[in-house]
Amino acid sequence: FPSAVETFGNVTLEAAASGLPLVVEANCSGHLVENDVNGFCCSTEDEFYEATFRLVNDSALRERMSKGSRKLSLKYENGKVMAEIINKYDQVTAEFYEEYCGRHSNRDEIYLQKKGSFIGGTYPRSIGVQAAELIVVIFFIALYHSHDTFVFYIY
Repeated sequence: FPSAVETFGNVTLEAAASGLPLVVEANCSGHLVENDVNGFCCSTEDEFYEATFRLVNDSALRERMSKGSRKLSLKYENGKVMAEIINKYDQVTAEFYEEYCGRHSNRDEIYLQKKGSFIGGTYPRSIGVQAAELIVVIFFIALYHSHDTFVFYIY
């Protein structure tokens, strides 16, 4: 599965869940492959050829890697992934309350002292962007309220 643009590797994970041995581009879906366990990570055309050739000609290797792929895919099962996400949220929340006493201003004070933090300012949007947003919103509110008038004049 040579691809250099698949960010996580959903297609590769689906193939593993289907029990297929994997042949992937090392820098793309390589994190989903344990070499010689559930497939091959390849960097060159020759490596892709060799890996594919081995799988085509060795049924025992295909079967072993098929089982390895299936086993690997189970670690990305939805329930496990969701449990890990909740665990990470718990860790971040605990850190926020332990290190910053649950106050964003405390966190911001610490980050303001770090070089490179808040390069764009401490506000998510600059005053200019906020003003432009306000003008656009007012324009669309006025346009919405004048809709009946425009429709009346058309007929």
